[in-house]
Amino acid sequence: MGILLCIFKYFPFGGLQRDFLRIACECRDRGYKVIVYTFSWEGDIPEGLEIRLVPDKAYTNHGKAAFFSKWIMKELRRNSYQAVVGFNRIKGLDVYFAGDNCLQEKTLYDKSFFYKLTPRFLTYSSFEKAVFNPSAKVEILALTERQKSDYIKHYSTQEERFHLLPPGVSFDHKYHLQADHVRKRMGENLGITDEKIVLLQIGSGFKTKGVDRSIRALASLPEIVRKKLIFLVVGKGHSRGLINLSRSLGIKQQVIFLGGREDVPKLLIASDLMIHPARNEATGTVLIEALVAGLPVLCSATCGYAPYIQEAKAGKIIPEPFSQETLNQALLNLVTDREKLVETKGNILSYSGKEDFYSRQKFAVDTIEEVIKMKNERLPKSKDIKEDEKAPKPDFLYLREDFKKTWQGKDPFDEVDKLNGKIFRQIKNRRTLQFDLNGKSFFAKIHHAIGWGEIFKNLLQLKKPVIGAGNEWAAINKLNELKVDTMTACAFGQRGNNPAKRESFIITETLENTISLEDFCKNWKNFPPALSLKYSLIKKVAWVSRQLHTNGINHRDYYICHFLMDISCGIENIALDENIKLHLIDLHRTQIRKKTPSRWIIKDIAGIWFSSMDIGLTQKDCFRFMKIYSNCSLREILTKKRSFWANVNNTARRLYKKDHGKTPNLDWEKHD
Repeated sequence: MGILLCIFKYFPFGGLQRDFLRIACECRDRGYKVIVYTFSWEGDIPEGLEIRLVPDKAYTNHGKAAFFSKWIMKELRRNSYQAVVGFNRIKGLDVYFAGDNCLQEKTLYDKSFFYKLTPRFLTYSSFEKAVFNPSAKVEILALTERQKSDYIKHYSTQEERFHLLPPGVSFDHKYHLQADHVRKRMGENLGITDEKIVLLQIGSGFKTKGVDRSIRALASLPEIVRKKLIFLVVGKGHSRGLINLSRSLGIKQQVIFLGGREDVPKLLIASDLMIHPARNEATGTVLIEALVAGLPVLCSATCGYAPYIQEAKAGKIIPEPFSQETLNQALLNLVTDREKLVETKGNILSYSGKEDFYSRQKFAVDTIEEVIKMKNERLPKSKDIKEDEKAPKPDFLYLREDFKKTWQGKDPFDEVDKLNGKIFRQIKNRRTLQFDLNGKSFFAKIHHAIGWGEIFKNLLQLKKPVIGAGNEWAAINKLNELKVDTMTACAFGQRGNNPAKRESFIITETLENTISLEDFCKNWKNFPPALSLKYSLIKKVAWVSRQLHTNGINHRDYYICHFLMDISCGIENIALDENIKLHLIDLHRTQIRKKTPSRWIIKDIAGIWFSSMDIGLTQKDCFRFMKIYSNCSLREILTKKRSFWANVNNTARRLYKKDHGKTPNLDWEKHD
């Protein structure tokens, strides 16, 4: 067992490779055994990683990819792993780190029809399809919204399979106050004087990164400006042709190829401008590394992270389709205005100081752990599990010890029908009542046969019919697994293979000394609560909501009245933060799947918002809920997740108008 990571090649200076290594080390640090399959490994091997080399027997790159994929499939037939994570597209993956842009999108405009008949394209496109096909079960660690939309466009991949990661860089890239000292030391080591303007480009694969474009832009500058510049190129790639190009343009002395370097953070701090006119770049992590180092950037719009440069006012973006003249002019404008560069550096440091660019690997491994959990749930349970702990079958009975003793020798279904107490709901086929037994209080929900007519009526209305207490039983067990407070089931039974004639019941303990959130919060508008209490309740409800939806559950009646808060110690003594006990009830319509569909997530969150609109929440309270629920920054919510929250708000407003006959009156909207 363990986590299997797959990457064609590892070398210390590639952006994909750096992401791979951080994720591998995060898995190791969380206690997982990490096995890596790769063609080659350059550099030191971190402690705790087991590296296994795949023989490199093919002659072409696509042939090597096909051989690698077959090798991994054979390995998976021999051994089982908790999760298989790929950093290149191959078959057999559970999780794919999307380090490459969509092949179909890339070839749509740039390649001829005949290219799509080549073995290279057919091989790579088959692997892409294996990952993104709607029938695939691969979770995708996406790096940009554009990347996600391209894959959905070409493969109709389910949106919920994408997990958008934040940019990820190492803390050692962060700007620090010794920048002048670093600049001086780097200048001494490289023979660069203080009056020189240092232009920096980082990236392996020089053609893809557009190093030739950078050289031509440098050569286009007026001689008096050009002589002030030094161009440093860092990374692995074929440099001979580029050296010849710089010689033919008369700037060979100003272009220095440094190869792969371990001191990239120092180079970033010591430089004046990063240039990155890439031809194709899924993200461009070096752009974020430049931001945290306070380095202005000149890049092409094809870079996935180019919007961050625009948002931070950190330099200039060359639009697509690319124009060499536009790049030349932009470089001239930037290097001839040193004051503007200094001002830009200030913008960058102000922006990057407020953003979290360092947690990508944590988000990635959180997703990997979710996949492990889902795989474990699909595994057959071991033989020593008790019968009453398994999912309910058509004929199923569970009785807690106190009910076993009370009903010993009797038919539980008959005993349930005889129960008397306070009736809370009674319709043709269902009865809900509160009753006492042996000095304790309980709730019983008793379901009788609903008939095919009711089932067909629900199906024609595009509703999933509730045909018994099985939903509630399964939901209670699932919430207990997730550590979400809910009811305590004492007895459950169902009988009958025919769903139209099935009978069932569930008995739960009465939740005493509780108050619904609807009642607890109804006077908040006139008598605001302590901020610490309000924040703790928002945090708890957001956490419960995230637990449900990330684990395939939707409630369908998700309103604050269905949260019961424990007040056994007195309202004035309610514990804060995670110690608040909120019991989620009314689970009979709950749905449980592998993945919660987006429309049901929107309906649930809209229900919470609709039922909270009259309790005096502020806009900041809503933002707080959104940040905790989405587990991301407010900036990402307001940009990349805007459409989701707009749908939630619109749905909640429709519910409110339908229920109240008017639109909601929110205090903060009066000032908009």
